[in-house]
Amino acid sequence: SLETVAEEAAAAEAGAGAVSGPGASGLGAEAGVDASRPYDVIIFNAALQFFPDTRLALLTASRLLCRGAHARLVIAHMQGAGFVRQEKEENPTVVRALMPGLTELQDIGRDLGMSVAVPSFLGSDPESIATGMEDFYLAVMMWERLEEEKPCSDSEDS
Repeated sequence: SLETVAEEAAAAEAGAGAVSGPGASGLGAEAGVDASRPYDVIIFNAALQFFPDTRLALLTASRLLCRGAHARLVIAHMQGAGFVRQEKEENPTVVRALMPGLTELQDIGRDLGMSVAVPSFLGSDPESIATGMEDFYLAVMMWERLEEEKPCSDSEDS
C-alpha cells in the first residue's frame, strides 16, 4: 500500500543520507552513493535479483532519482527472468529474489507514482511480454506525476 511505501521511505531516509534497511544493502552511503544529489538514471543491470526485497530496492532507488521528466529506473538482465530463476534454484544464498513479473512491477510502480514501459519487441499483450522477458528482461520505470520537481543533473552542472 502507499502508506507502507511511505513508511519504508521515511525509514530509509532516517540514516543521515545513508539508504539502509532490509533489501537496501548496497544502495547506501556504504556503497559510495551520494544521497544528497538526485540521479537522472539508475540501472539495475543483472543486479536486482541480489536484493532480498525487490519492492524496497526499487523504493530506495526511486528516492535517489530526480523528479524530472527524463528520469528513469532501468531494470535489465540480458539472460532474462528464466536464467535468474535457474540461478536462484542453484544458488539461493546469493540470488535472493526473482525478476518481478510485469504485473508486480506495475503494482510497485503504482505505489511509487511511476509507470512501467517495456520495449515493443517483447510484444504488446501481457502473455507475450512475460514470454519475452524469460529470455531478455528489460523494463523502464518513469515518474507519472511531477508535482515535486527535484532537478536532474543536466539542469545543475552538466
